[in-house]
This record gives sequence, C-alpha cells and structure tokens, in this order.
Amino acid sequence: MQAYNIHVKNLNCPHCMQEVNKALNKHNIQVNSMMNGEIVLSEKPSRFKLKKIRVVLRNYGMELIVSKEEKIVEKIKSVIKDLIDNSKDKPLKNLKISEYIAKSKEISPCYSYISNIFSSYEPTTIEKYFISQRIEHVKELLIENELSLSQIANQLGYSSVHYLSNQFKKQTGMTPTSFKKSIKN
Repeated sequence: MQAYNIHVKNLNCPHCMQEVNKALNKHNIQVNSMMNGEIVLSEKPSRFKLKKIRVVLRNYGMELIVSKEEKIVEKIKSVIKDLIDNSKDKPLKNLKISEYIAKSKEISPCYSYISNIFSSYEPTTIEKYFISQRIEHVKELLIENELSLSQIANQLGYSSVHYLSNQFKKQTGMTPTSFKKSIKN
C-alpha cells in the first residue's frame, strides 16, 4: 500500500506531535511519520477514519488543511519555524526572509503571490510573522539562560543587541532584561 500524506494546521510542536500520534494509534490509525504541518499515514484513510482524524486533531486545536492556499500558508510557517529552530547550527546573518522563502523548493518562487495568500489566511504579513517567531525563540533562549543577549542577537541574525532589544520591546512591551527578571521572580 502507498503512504498517504495529510496536511494539518498548527501541527508544529514535538510534544503535540507525540500526543496526536498516541491518540491516532488508539483509533488504529497507523502513522508512518510526522513533521511540521504534515502526517504521513501508512495508507489512505477511509471516510470513517478521516472523521476520527478530524476529531483527534480538533481536540488538540488542530485541523486538516484542504485547500492549496492553506497548504502554502502552513508550509511557509513550517519553513520559518525550521529556519529559526536551526539557527543554532546555521546563524541567520544577513537573511532576507522574502528571498529565503522564494528560494524554498516546496513553495512558489513568486514571493508576492505567496505573500498575498499568507496575508489572506493570517492576520499578519510573512515578515511580521517571522519577527514574532524570532522573538518567541529569543524568549526561549532567555529562559534557558545559556547565551548572552549578544550571542542571541548574533544567532538570530540581528545586526545589534540594540536592534534586538527594540524589536523585543515592540513585540512584548518589555526589554529582554526585564523579561529575564520577570521569569526569575
């Protein structure tokens, strides 16, 4: 039998993937693999199993993606998440997100086309989404407390600590230093 891919909105957390996998297995739905935004099943599900999949996903705040446009939006999110998550191994120096996404093999090279699709499905632009995801990653790194702010800025492609601090404050309403103090209390 041939593997069957389904695309899932909001499937991007390793813990969530693990829980969804357990829940699907309880319903005898065999999962070959899971990655950001996608589940690979061992076979095409029956209508009955597809309904079960929808229910399981809904219980975790996720949903099946059916339109081509929704798949593009989730793929963009996945590419951005992977890029940020891998910044430790490959710092984001001099990165232009528009060029990076346009060069991605899995997404259309026409950036204005995918940018319009993204903004029609999400309440933000790709650039603002990228910024918000970088700031979320900054928060995680600050909580881990293993890197200095200068190292974090360098890893995530900020031109300076000052620029990172300004963007952090715009997004969160506090400076990285005050955020760090607030998590210690």
